[in-house]
Amino acid sequence: PEWATAAGGGALTFIASGSFSTASTVEITNMSSGYDVHRLVMPFQRPGSSGNNEVQFTMSTGSSYVTSNYHWGQLGGSSSTTSGNAQWEGHENTSSWGCYRDGGRADYSFMLDFHFVNFTNTGTGVYKSMYGDCHSVNVDASTRFHANHLVGYNTNFTTAVDGLKITPSSGTLTGNYYWYGIKRS
Repeated sequence: PEWATAAGGGALTFIASGSFSTASTVEITNMSSGYDVHRLVMPFQRPGSSGNNEVQFTMSTGSSYVTSNYHWGQLGGSSSTTSGNAQWEGHENTSSWGCYRDGGRADYSFMLDFHFVNFTNTGTGVYKSMYGDCHSVNVDASTRFHANHLVGYNTNFTTAVDGLKITPSSGTLTGNYYWYGIKRS
């Protein structure tokens, strides 16, 4: 049989990138309304000596950042030379989405890889949702790899999202971000 050429859509299109150094907040404001899904790839470090720390995400609808009605959960696990573990955490009606597992400890290297669905779509019943992974590696004496899978949604508004803010619960972030868009058709 002969295969037909696939219809348009599905390709990952580069939108923007940026770097940040000892930043208390990273904001991405170029959501580009022509895309159904956005993807954020963000390698970064948490410089400093503070301990466990959550990386929080909030969305902007143009006038302000939404600080309520986030629902999310994460499956996290770690491995070491002697043992591994995994756990599920669920959160309802919070002020942000969060990612942590041995959470965002200082001087760890991290990689976020998240997809954001329906951020620029509007209307009743259009949930703004995210899913993806956060990976980190210890720099202490025991070599451990930590991984989270995070899923979440927000039902607070029906307008398009035009910004994303990433904030550590304490301390700063240093790294880069790469922002992509995907069209369904």
